[in-house]
Amino acid sequence: MNERTLAALEFPKVLDRLASHATSVLGKEQARALRPATSLADAAAALAITGEARRLLEQQPQLTVGALPDIRPAIERAAAGGVLEPAELLQIKATLETARRLRTALARPTADWPRLATLAGQIPDQQGVETAIARVLDEQGEVRDHASPTLARIRTALRQVHRQIQEQLTEFLHAPAYRSVIQDAIITIRNGRFVIPIKAEARSQIRCLVHDESASGATLFVEPLAVVDLNNRWRQLQAEEQHEIVRLLRELSTLVGQQAEALRQTVAILADLDLALAKARYAEALRATAPHLVAGDQIGPTGRRGTVLRQARHPLLTGPVVPIDLWLGDEFRVLIISGPNTGGKTVALKTLGLLTLMAQAGLQIPAAEGAQVRVFGKVFADIGDEQSIEQNLSTFSGHLRRAIEVLAQADDDTLALLDEIGVGTDPVEGAALARAILLALLERGAWVVATTHYTALKTFAASTPGMANAAVEFDPETLTPTYRLIIGVPGQSHALTIARRLGLPAEVLERAQRYLDPDAVRAEALLADLQAERRRLQAEREAATRLRQRLEETERALQARLANLEAEREQVLAQARAEVEEELRALRTQLRQAEARLAAAAPPAVAEALATVRAVERQYRRLRRSGRSATPHDGALRVGDAVRIRSLGQVGQVIALDTEAGMAEVQVGNFKLRVRLADLERTSERPRPAPPAVPRPSPTTPAAASLEFHVRGWRAEEVVPELEKYLNQAYLAGLPYVRIVHGKGTGTLRQVVRAFLAEHPLVQSFSAADPREGGDGVTVAVLATE
Repeated sequence: MNERTLAALEFPKVLDRLASHATSVLGKEQARALRPATSLADAAAALAITGEARRLLEQQPQLTVGALPDIRPAIERAAAGGVLEPAELLQIKATLETARRLRTALARPTADWPRLATLAGQIPDQQGVETAIARVLDEQGEVRDHASPTLARIRTALRQVHRQIQEQLTEFLHAPAYRSVIQDAIITIRNGRFVIPIKAEARSQIRCLVHDESASGATLFVEPLAVVDLNNRWRQLQAEEQHEIVRLLRELSTLVGQQAEALRQTVAILADLDLALAKARYAEALRATAPHLVAGDQIGPTGRRGTVLRQARHPLLTGPVVPIDLWLGDEFRVLIISGPNTGGKTVALKTLGLLTLMAQAGLQIPAAEGAQVRVFGKVFADIGDEQSIEQNLSTFSGHLRRAIEVLAQADDDTLALLDEIGVGTDPVEGAALARAILLALLERGAWVVATTHYTALKTFAASTPGMANAAVEFDPETLTPTYRLIIGVPGQSHALTIARRLGLPAEVLERAQRYLDPDAVRAEALLADLQAERRRLQAEREAATRLRQRLEETERALQARLANLEAEREQVLAQARAEVEEELRALRTQLRQAEARLAAAAPPAVAEALATVRAVERQYRRLRRSGRSATPHDGALRVGDAVRIRSLGQVGQVIALDTEAGMAEVQVGNFKLRVRLADLERTSERPRPAPPAVPRPSPTTPAAASLEFHVRGWRAEEVVPELEKYLNQAYLAGLPYVRIVHGKGTGTLRQVVRAFLAEHPLVQSFSAADPREGGDGVTVAVLATE
């Protein structure tokens, strides 16, 4: 990618904001060095890692690489044979601890972040280096006493000598003979040796070595001869201690140098992980979404080629931001944006370019879900003033040199963003050059977005296949831009309108109006009419959308109310059925008691028990009928009502009712069906009139002992009486079961047959035949045995 293009589109500022979300020096460095990929595969892989990091932070929001230092200089010095300081070794140890923690947290197999798990799994295991450093150094960077046996012995001896020196000097300070000699009763160190302060004038009263004196000369710091040997021993042990510490540090540094390549790999992976997490945090801060990437002429999930952005926002704008809808591809590859100054033309241009670069760099973009971004191998941006005093370039020359550069490299994998194309020279010639440049880019297959004020370019875009106009909207009532981008219509510059708002004298405005080209005035008037019509249609569309939303809300409320009523009705019916069942259980208890009395009672009691049994049986039958009538159906049906048969999905008319049995006779076309009331619901639909009857042979009654009864091709009303006769004959003949062949067809005959069998007292059970013997086209009925 061209660095000048990245700067023109303010990509480095995006990277600075990305870097602020990294926690380590390495991650921040990686963020600022990030560059857009130029292939679909690389860009898609980078975006996928960002998506995984965002899912990871949703589940583990506290996960972080941390504020790791840059240990690369220490690694290189150790690799070159240098000895590292304890602080540097502690930094290496902290880096390895972080690497181990992240490897453990991410390396578990998961479908949510497979790429991050793979990356973390590549961190080398350097537990040996970490353990070795921890064995030698404590958390403050001090070498531990037991880092080696030699150091443990030396430090034990140091403590013993130190104690002896302190005891002797303390005894000297408090001796009565030297009370007048001592300046202060303290022990201090001068030139690496323990000394005491005495008065200068008492120098001759004590045998000692003078190491220092105070600034005033009144105090001497002396080493009594009695502790000289102990001080010598103490200094010797200190030298031995330092020698052993250097030896230990050299050993650790050598170990680090031997693991230099593995450490470099660890550092690189930690930087990649920190960058991925920074991308996720930045996406969250932007309320960004993951775009779908396409390349070439590939059609994406939007059903379009190229880039499709909805509700896109410039990532660097703060405060309330007006999102824009922008697409490029299919109908056009060149888009010309026009409209007033400060209306948002350049922002729209930069938004497209910047979001393209972000997506190709693996960053999610501030746009609505479902965004689609075309990946480009080359992106050029000519934005702003290109004049240069040092190079003796005017504004026009600077823009023209940039256009020449774009033309030299443009192909179908190029995105060119040209701000105010053709400006800086005579408007007629500038517009002519702009038309020629745009047409040349279109012929090379490039994808182009340009901004302009030239009416000639707007007309050119409207009449050239592969090109389209777009306008930044301007509110004629408030005389201010709305910053919305409208694709399909050219924009107006509104120069005179803005001049009037800024206070230009009326006579000057009138004169300017007279100087306008009449054709340009007519064109601007046509544009104004188009804009007004578009605003009217937009208002109507928004009103229709609001109305549809209100209707949908009303429908949802009615459906919820209907569901509540249905639930209440079911609850009432269930309670009624429960009460009936309770009474039935009580009646069965009475029957058993009556039977018990019959078995053991005298003749008068028998008569009484029989009377009780008959009364209970009558009551039982009554409750059974009332239980059936409690089966839910839509209100009390009457003869003549239009009803829908739920099980058949057919509409018919009630022609007879048997409420005690809970049944109704329904006319459905030419068919008369006997249906349970529970299977009916009242409907406003009218039954279809019965088609004229077609003459057909009368059915014949099957042989009395036949196991099979065929009703295929019969009318529904013909089936029931004949099937009744057949079942009676089969039962009397002692058949254990029968096969009723009705065929599959629409399923109406099957429903009629099975509904009849379900109520018949001679039928014990029924089911569809085996698939090899007719399946759903045959019903097998098992007859009662007694």
